[in-house]
Amino acid sequence: MCYCAMASNTLGNRVLLACDFDHTIMDKNTDTWIWKLLPGGKVPEEITNHFEQHNSWRDYLTEILNFMHSLGITPKQIVDCIKEMSFTPGMKELLRYQSEHDNIDCIILSDSNAVFIDACLEGENLRESVKHVITNPSQFDDSGCLKIKHYHSHDCPLNSCPKNLCKRRALREYIQGQEQGGVHYSHICYVGDGSNDFCPSLTLHEKDFVFPRIGHSLINKIKRQKNEGKVFRAKVIPWKSGDKIVKTLKTLI
Repeated sequence: MCYCAMASNTLGNRVLLACDFDHTIMDKNTDTWIWKLLPGGKVPEEITNHFEQHNSWRDYLTEILNFMHSLGITPKQIVDCIKEMSFTPGMKELLRYQSEHDNIDCIILSDSNAVFIDACLEGENLRESVKHVITNPSQFDDSGCLKIKHYHSHDCPLNSCPKNLCKRRALREYIQGQEQGGVHYSHICYVGDGSNDFCPSLTLHEKDFVFPRIGHSLINKIKRQKNEGKVFRAKVIPWKSGDKIVKTLKTLI
């Protein structure tokens, strides 16, 4: 699902700030955060066993959401729970900083879903600071059960991409769409933490930047890529706080 806030009409060179959501903008994982609503905060063993057999995270979450619905957990309870999540240090400041500059476009690429992302951003009045969100479509059905669809299907050869979202393809399609509209980016800054952020990072160039969160798997995959003598063109700036990313943006604009 893609959805947009109002965009600036300014064309020409600009910076694209592309951010993951779970463990990047938000300090924790939105999918697992809502488990605290379950009895004892635990997923039933039979659902976990099914996930281990089929290894599909989206299908696993669907089963959990269906179970939550059967328990009478309401949409309001889920949304209120999500709004309790903490932003990663410096991330609210990063979103506010970039929104003050017309030559920075901020997008989110996330394997979370639209309901969770909206709840987090709207809870801090930050929805309008993000120009575009690429994520799995979701909505509560008439009975109040949250339904999540796959963003797309793809044939990416990297095992790090879940079957429902290749961020490299999604990022490429977004940039191509912008170029068709006359918007060209002088730099791309990609901010992420996990394995599924590695694939889009490989497509970036020498003028671009990758910000892997310290203590998470993306930085290790980048190090392994370089140690094996394989191509990784973008500049790498590890971070713990969004302040580090703001400092780089200041040098670019």
